Amino acid sequence: MDYTKRTSIDCYDSARKLSLVRIFLLAAALGIFSMLDIHQNLIAFGIQTRLSVILGAVIAVVIVLVLTVRLVRSPWQLVLHLVFDLIWCGAIIYFSAGVTGPGISLLFVVVLAGNFVLPGMVVFILSGMAGLVLVAIALLYLLGASPFPPGSLPPSAVESGPILSKLFTSLLALFIVDSLGQGLARRYFEQGLVVGGMLDQIGEGVLLVDKKENIVHINDEALRLLHLPEHCRGQNARLYLSDVPLLIEMVFTRTDTCLKSLTNVEGCYVLVRCSNAHGRKGKVMGRILTMNDETDVRRLEIEARRSEHLSQLGEMAAGIAHEVRNPLASLRGCAQELGDICAEQGSEDATPLAAIMIREADRLSRIVDDFLRLSKQSQPNKEGVCLTEFFYNISEQFKLNEQAKDVIEIHMPDNLYMEVDIDHLYQIIINLINNAIEAVENSPAPLVLVTGSVWNEHQVLIEICDNGCGIPDAAKEKIFTPFYSTRSQGTGLGLSLVQRLIRANGGSISVRDNSDAAETGTRFQVLLPMYEEHSL
Repeated sequence: MDYTKRTSIDCYDSARKLSLVRIFLLAAALGIFSMLDIHQNLIAFGIQTRLSVILGAVIAVVIVLVLTVRLVRSPWQLVLHLVFDLIWCGAIIYFSAGVTGPGISLLFVVVLAGNFVLPGMVVFILSGMAGLVLVAIALLYLLGASPFPPGSLPPSAVESGPILSKLFTSLLALFIVDSLGQGLARRYFEQGLVVGGMLDQIGEGVLLVDKKENIVHINDEALRLLHLPEHCRGQNARLYLSDVPLLIEMVFTRTDTCLKSLTNVEGCYVLVRCSNAHGRKGKVMGRILTMNDETDVRRLEIEARRSEHLSQLGEMAAGIAHEVRNPLASLRGCAQELGDICAEQGSEDATPLAAIMIREADRLSRIVDDFLRLSKQSQPNKEGVCLTEFFYNISEQFKLNEQAKDVIEIHMPDNLYMEVDIDHLYQIIINLINNAIEAVENSPAPLVLVTGSVWNEHQVLIEICDNGCGIPDAAKEKIFTPFYSTRSQGTGLGLSLVQRLIRANGGSISVRDNSDAAETGTRFQVLLPMYEEHSL
């Protein structure tokens, strides 16, 4: 873990903490001057006014830095702030009896604060710079260049022995404080990273909002589920949650523990729990959201229900095949015979009725065939299928269909092979294209576009797109369920059969809106294994 990595938000937080330290240093500096034994001497020698002007300038600059803390967004800006603190603290030391005075403690605070606001990035640099400041002040006093007139300071403040002794002791103490500060800062930030890392690894999204409505903590999973940017940390939660009214209610309106579900912009099904966050003494500190991505669980539930439907369907299919198919064939034969007789006798009313009976008998026969295909558990006989040749045969077949020949466009790359059962692939593609043709019946410029491409090194993608009426969002999760159909005359078995055949061949199918079409339309995406021995 790299605890030295600092984001702009981290730098801003560090600058705010450094501002508090700077205010403390300023208060300490004023206290040091008020306690100096030379205070009366300053009045006697008439330099109090000059010192007050210097202190006023330092206070003004410190206040400006505190007010501009929001501008700090990079570690180097923090470094400049720390360097300035060393300079003005050095000035305080220079005007408070030098290295032998009480002001030297201010430098220790700056060095220690630097280790916490910029952990691991200023190793011994601040202590070295603080040491240079002390050496410069000591030389000025040894050379007689102190800001006070002779006789206004005690002998220990101007004699070389005490000055050098205090300088050596202070330099050694500075590096010891720096070393200890680095160790403390490392453990402090690594502990924070471990806690944050654990929150990132638990697989749940965590979002903590304080009583001022600011985002105190948010882990990576919560950023993903809520589609929030990295820089939302430390910002107002209402601003970033405003697009989800449910979350606004849970966090800012309610005060109890509540559990809700929502669907995010990626279509993930998210289960959200919101409760009060309590401090050590049980005081409410804010609201905490925990989020679970239940998409896979919900998908498994849907698949379980489909499997149950298919299991029941299998039991029904055998009985239907025996009880319906044979009588249905007899009825169709009788209707055909009656139609021929009526045609020979010139009965204009009976002939259309016989045609209706034949057509409906054929439709019932197709339903029975779909039942039988769904109930079969046969394993696919996989082989290498060239998509160019396969779809050439498909296109030739649809050229004989007056309704479809001017609607379908097929674009396939050369030398692309699938490893599938060719009979299964035929049923899959014919079903999907027929559905697309029916969907574009009322379109002013009907189009069914079939394309193929390499999805990855192991899979081929086939897309069947149309510019028809589209599929409602609520129906997209149900269209592969047996007996569910969006068409009044549909049996609800075609797409169930398609999905089952695709999965039997090691592939997957998905459906979404066709944003590339002139109208809403629908896009079915079929992923099947690539036959890698022949594909590019």
